[in-house]
Amino acid sequence: MWRKQADDAVASIRETENTYTEFMQLRAPVDYWTGKSSEHGTEKSKAYENLRNYFIGLTLLLVAVFIAAGFLVVSMHDAANEPVALYVLISAGLAVLSTIGFWIGRILTKLYLSQHHLKTDADERATMIKTYLALTENGAASETDKQIILASLFRPTADGIVRDDGPPDLAFQSIAARMLSGKDQS
Repeated sequence: MWRKQADDAVASIRETENTYTEFMQLRAPVDYWTGKSSEHGTEKSKAYENLRNYFIGLTLLLVAVFIAAGFLVVSMHDAANEPVALYVLISAGLAVLSTIGFWIGRILTKLYLSQHHLKTDADERATMIKTYLALTENGAASETDKQIILASLFRPTADGIVRDDGPPDLAFQSIAARMLSGKDQS
């Protein structure tokens, strides 16, 4: 009787040691991913502030430039001598200015989204580890569960940057190849 109780106690202690050892091995990744989530959260906040301030500034700048261009066009308007070249030049300048402004805004948006995706990824990984730790603590995790969790944890991390949608390939060879293959690759 004492022998069985002693064996049960020793088995319980070993099980507790194994659980504790596994917990401590996985505690470091929890701390790592929680720290990464915090870092990306801080960078996400900075990127959001930059993005918001940029678009506010860009909006004010574009409004001011468009109003100034409107006043210039109205002041230069002469019914007898229409300065068409000036109108084209002003229109082109406004188009280039707004295009450059929105292009820079697009880059800032991508940087914000990158931090958002990386923070979400770090949060997911920390949650997976914590869930696995809870399952192992309750003895509900099997070896298959462990493999699934570890495969999810050690998957490659995407950088979070949304890939550029390049312009369509308008070369004659590309168009002909798509038409001949019967596939639209746009």
